[in-house]
Amino acid sequence: MADCHLGGWREPCLQQLNLQTFKEAIKRCISEKVDFVLFAGDIFDTALPATEILEDAVEQFRILKDSGIKCFIIAGSHDFSVSGKTFLNVIEKAGLCRNIGSVCSEENHSEEINLFEEDFSGAKVVFSGFCGRKSSLEQAYLKKMNFSIGKSAMSERNFKILALHTTLTEAKPKHLEMMESISISELPKGFDYYALGHLHLPFQYSKEGKFYVYPGPLFPNNFQELEELNYGTFVIVNVSESRINPGTFQVDIQKEILNMKEILVLKIDAGNLSPMNITEKVIFEFRKYANAVKDKILMLKISGTLKEGKTSEVNFEMIGKEAEKLGCFVLLKNIHSLSSPEFKELEIENSNKSVEEIEKDIVVKIVEGKKDVFFDLKKTLELMHTLNAEKPEGQTKQVFENKIMDDISKVLDLGQELGIKNEN
Repeated sequence: MADCHLGGWREPCLQQLNLQTFKEAIKRCISEKVDFVLFAGDIFDTALPATEILEDAVEQFRILKDSGIKCFIIAGSHDFSVSGKTFLNVIEKAGLCRNIGSVCSEENHSEEINLFEEDFSGAKVVFSGFCGRKSSLEQAYLKKMNFSIGKSAMSERNFKILALHTTLTEAKPKHLEMMESISISELPKGFDYYALGHLHLPFQYSKEGKFYVYPGPLFPNNFQELEELNYGTFVIVNVSESRINPGTFQVDIQKEILNMKEILVLKIDAGNLSPMNITEKVIFEFRKYANAVKDKILMLKISGTLKEGKTSEVNFEMIGKEAEKLGCFVLLKNIHSLSSPEFKELEIENSNKSVEEIEKDIVVKIVEGKKDVFFDLKKTLELMHTLNAEKPEGQTKQVFENKIMDDISKVLDLGQELGIKNEN
C-alpha cells in the first residue's frame, strides 16, 4: 500500500471515507491471510496528524498485529520529518510496525544499506527502504550513491524488497513530465521487488525478473484524482520460488479496488452566462439527475468566461443546499477554469523572468487602467509573500495562523487589529 494520506481531505465526510477505505484494506489483508503489509510512504498527510486520525489509524495497526500480520513502513514526503518529530516513530516504538526506511542526507551518505531479514514459515524475505523527502531530495542521494545489496545480503534465494517513495521516470504520466525523477537504471541493484509510492497512479513494470510497482493511492487525494481514478487501490503480491531455477521467483500481482462511494461528475459550460444564470443552470441540472445523486460524491466542474460579473457572485451556498436536499454524500466543486471578463485577455510574457517578476506583471496588468481602484504595488507584493509562507515543521496550526495574521497586520499597517479579532 502507499499514499493513504490519512487526514488529507478538509471535508470531514471525505476524511472519514478515507479512514473507512484504510480499514477496508486492512480487513481484506486479514481475510486474505497475508504474511505482512508494507506501506511505501505517506500513511499520513503530515508528520503530526490530528489526534482523531491517529487514534483510528493506530487501532488498525493493532488489529493487524493481533491478527499475526507483520507491518513494515517507510516515511513519505508528507509524513517524513527531518527533526524526527513524526508519529511514525511512536507507532514503531509501540511495537505495531517496523520502520525499514533509511534517510538520505548529507549526514547519512554511507553506501551501506540497512537490511532487515524476516522469516515467514521458512521463507526468508529481506527488506530495505528509503524515506521520501520534500522536493524529491531523496533522488539526488540515490543517484550519487552506488548502492548494491552486496554479499552480506544473505542467500540469493531470499526474496529481496526495496521500498521507495519517489518518482520513477518510466512511470511518469505526460502531465508530470517536468517532475524530477529517477530511472530504473539508477536505482539500487540486487532487489527482486521495488515497492514504490509517491506517484498517485497504479503502475506495474518488470524487467529481467525484477518488479517495479506503484499500487496507486489507497484513496484519491484531490478533485482531479477522484475524477480520473474514481477509487483507491492497493496490491496483494504472491511470490513463489521456481522449482526449476532456485533463486528465481514467480510473482503474481493482484490489484485490489476500494470503491467505497460512487462518483457523479457534472460539467457546466459557463460561457456567456451571468453568475445568476450559472446558479440556476446548476440547480436545474441537479434536479435532472435527482435520482442518481443520492449518497454519491457529486463533483461539479464549471468552466468558461462569464458574460458579466465576478466568479465569486455564483451562489454556491444555494447550490450546496440543493445538493444536500437531494441527498448527495458530498458536493465538491472545481472552478479553476471559470473566469470573469476582466481576466479573459490577461496574457503575460514570461520568458526568462523569475516567478516574482511574473507575479508583479500579473498584478500590474489586472489593475491597469482602473482609476477608481486604490493600488499599492509594494504592499500587494508584500502581502502575497506573507500569504505564501509555509508552516514550519513542529509548529502548531494555531501558532502559525496567529503569526500570519500578525504579519498581515504589519503589511497593512493595522496594528494589532487582526490579531485581536483572531483571538476573539
